[in-house]
Amino acid sequence: MDMKYEHACMGIYAKAGLVAEEVFSSIRNIHAFWAFKSMSERFDTILQQAHKTGLKKSPVLSVLYSFEFFCIYAGYALAFWQGIRRYATGEIAEPGSVVTVIFAVIVAAQALTQVAPQLVHISKAAAAAHELFQVIDRESKVDPLSDQGIKPSYCHGTIELRDVRFAYPSRPDVPVLKGVNLSIPANKTTALVGASGSGKSTIIGLMERWYDPFSGSITIDDQNIDGLNVQWLRTNVRLVQQ
Repeated sequence: MDMKYEHACMGIYAKAGLVAEEVFSSIRNIHAFWAFKSMSERFDTILQQAHKTGLKKSPVLSVLYSFEFFCIYAGYALAFWQGIRRYATGEIAEPGSVVTVIFAVIVAAQALTQVAPQLVHISKAAAAAHELFQVIDRESKVDPLSDQGIKPSYCHGTIELRDVRFAYPSRPDVPVLKGVNLSIPANKTTALVGASGSGKSTIIGLMERWYDPFSGSITIDDQNIDGLNVQWLRTNVRLVQQ
């Protein structure tokens, strides 16, 4: 249960981190539009969600600590009760044996009190590991090492985008391309011009199949790139970063 709430908190903090990254990476725009208040409120709203989730986690920790100390003092009571009862009935000849057992219980209880605080860190580590292993175990829909797909013997180089729609998996509610139609003739120089975030780099990424579009098609020489071998495609479509 604690790991469940810790996992939820980490997801909320990740969203808050994205907002902070967006602000710092576009600080000039924030200054230009005087958007400090609106972005601060947006950031605070997300952190309030984490605060509410943290409040739900508090009762779980309270029950954990309460159970721990109950076990400790119940162990004390049991040791005293059984020690005195057995000494009174003659099952134990020397009272020193009772004291020895009681001290052993006290030492064990002290060790137990040091375990509980570490359980909080263990739950945080487990939640972080869960996120990490999700990334490690996730299989890409586009396998760059696969031998499947068509490998044309000749590439003329005519590229067409037909009604392409796309949004990045990290922000599926923010569409980047909305029904884009584009024709890039072979042996010609074509420039994509637009403001930052308008989808220029996204189009290049889709051509190289770093992602697949949600809908629409991208063709090279009238052949849909979904059917082409990925290694062949990336060998013939080159990208030089600016």
